[in-house]
Amino acid sequence: MQRDGSLAPVLREIDHETHPVFAARGDVEGGRGISDHFTRNCTRWIPRRKPLESASIRVSTVPLPFRSAVIGSTNPAKVEAVRRILGQLAPACSLEAIDVPSGVGPMPLGESAVRAGARARARAALERSRADVAFGLEGGAILDADDAWLTGHVVAVTRDGRTGEAAWGRMLLPRVAAARLRGGEELGDIIDELFARKESKRQAGAIGILTEGAMSRTDAFAYLVAMACAPFLHPDLYRRAL
Repeated sequence: MQRDGSLAPVLREIDHETHPVFAARGDVEGGRGISDHFTRNCTRWIPRRKPLESASIRVSTVPLPFRSAVIGSTNPAKVEAVRRILGQLAPACSLEAIDVPSGVGPMPLGESAVRAGARARARAALERSRADVAFGLEGGAILDADDAWLTGHVVAVTRDGRTGEAAWGRMLLPRVAAARLRGGEELGDIIDELFARKESKRQAGAIGILTEGAMSRTDAFAYLVAMACAPFLHPDLYRRAL
C-alpha cells in the first residue's frame, strides 16, 4: 500500500510489470484491492513436515528366509495359490504338497469349522514333513437364514512356532446351492451339476465359474496366503503385545 492509501500495483516476479489478469480487470487501477481471481487461485503455503523418525521406519524381511514349504493338500488350485505367493516372497523356497485330513469333513459349515480345518491341515503337514513352513487352506460356507456364503481361511505355521492367518469375506451363493448345502451336499458337486463341469473345485472353483473367470479359486486363496505371511514379513511388529 502506498503512503497516500492507494494500492501498489501487483508485480510479476520476473519482469516487474503489472500482472495482465489484474490489469485487464482494473483491480489495481480501480483501487479495489486484491482481486477475486487471486483469492480463488492462490495456493496456501504449507510448511514442509519433518522427516519421519528413523525408529518408525520398518524394514520387511523380503525375501523370506524359508528354504522349504509344505501345503496340506494336493488340490491343484490350492497348491498353485501357495506356489504363486512363494514365488514373490520366497523365490528360493521349494514346495511340497501332501494330502492330510482337515478334521472337518469335505464341506465345513461355519467360520469356526473352516478355520479349524485350515489349522489342522497346516499342523498335520508340518508334522509330516521337514519343511520350514506349512500352509493349510480351507474353503467352506456360512449358512445364514435362507442364504449361504462362500468363505475361506488360510493358516501358516513355521517350524519355530510362529503363526499367520487370513480369511476372506463372504461371497453370496445361489439360493439353489444354499438349499442343497443344508442337505449335506458338497459345493463342488453342486456347482459341477449346475454348470455341467467335472472337478471344478480343483480348477477355477465356484468363484471362477460364478464370476465368469474374473477371479478364480486360486486367485482368492493366493490373496489369503500373502496376507497370512504378514507376521513373517514384519516379525518385530507381530511379536509386540497390543
